[in-house]
Amino acid sequence: MGRFSAKEQIHFIEIAYGSTNETLCQLELAESFGYISSEDFEKIEKQIIDLFKLLSGLRKSILNKQ
Repeated sequence: MGRFSAKEQIHFIEIAYGSTNETLCQLELAESFGYISSEDFEKIEKQIIDLFKLLSGLRKSILNKQ
C-alpha cells in the first residue's frame, strides 16, 4: 500500500469489507434458490468470516499507527 495515506488505506479496506458483505448476501441468495448447496455455502461463509476478521485487524493496525 506504500504511497497511500492511512486514511486512504482505511477507505480501501472499508470498500473491501462492503464488497465482501455484498458477496455474502449474493451467496445467501444463491443457496436459497438452490444454485449452491448448504455445505458449499457454509464453507465459503467460514472463509468470508475469516476475511472480515483479517480486514478488521488490518484496519485496527493502521489506526493504531496514527
